[in-house]
Amino acid sequence: MKKFALLSLVATCSLFGLTNDELKEVYTSSLMPGTGVEIIEREALKEIAGVDRVVIEISSHGNSQRSVIFIKDGYIIPDVLDAKTGKSYAAEFNYKEQQRLALESFNNIVFSDKKEIDGVKGIQSAMIKTKEGNVDSGDIVLMSGDYLVRDLIDPKTGKSFLGEYLLKQSNEKIAKIYKDEKYIIKVGNGDKNATTVLFTDPMSAHSKDTIATLDRLLEKFNVEVISLSSVGGEASIALNADMYEEIKATKDSSKNLEILKKYYNGEVNATKPSEDSKKEMAELTSRYIKAGVNSVPRAVNKDDLK
Repeated sequence: MKKFALLSLVATCSLFGLTNDELKEVYTSSLMPGTGVEIIEREALKEIAGVDRVVIEISSHGNSQRSVIFIKDGYIIPDVLDAKTGKSYAAEFNYKEQQRLALESFNNIVFSDKKEIDGVKGIQSAMIKTKEGNVDSGDIVLMSGDYLVRDLIDPKTGKSFLGEYLLKQSNEKIAKIYKDEKYIIKVGNGDKNATTVLFTDPMSAHSKDTIATLDRLLEKFNVEVISLSSVGGEASIALNADMYEEIKATKDSSKNLEILKKYYNGEVNATKPSEDSKKEMAELTSRYIKAGVNSVPRAVNKDDLK
């Protein structure tokens, strides 16, 4: 069978008698090996004689996506537009496809642990679970009867109900691992009433600024720093491995701020860390990302970690 090259769905292909098998070949030849192509549906478009509407499903690694094209006399037509109304037949299909996927998703979940929200009549929070009983990452939604509410925002304070919930959830996860954390860099003399926990990365520009001006924060708070490798990857891992080793060897917390600044302002060229050190730095970062520290710098009140 002749190989067909599909350069773009915007282009048309001149073929002779475009069968379903030939159409699959057009797509298969332009996709990565192992990608599946199926013709889900093919029917005549009643509005235009001789035009077929074809729904194609492309699948790879357990994921699939459907799209629609149109066939006329051996040509692929990416879309059909109604010149009078401006209606796009492809856009109409995509909208219905989104609805289909959403319905499939909702049919596979249940809402549990519904709770009334204080001060807001008729709005409940609920946890999302799949019908198999697995909690979907502890996700929470807001509901009013059978309707989902995207969020609740206080116009006076700008406070987001879901934002506050996610922050609290993250702090609870951080608290569970922070109490046993050995990679904590204590800065300052510890004479303040409150302590701020900072998550930073030596390759993050904003983290560099935060460490450079840490003296201002120390005027009001004790500070504990956990230096992660979420931004700079291998470069951050190398710097952190050397920095933690130097702080450990110094055994003088009064010099911690000086060491931090040295590694964060670019004065130090990191050495090649051992495989054990690389693994420890990677695991340190991984456990806090899993706890919700998805960006740096991040400041947390230590009292919120109890």
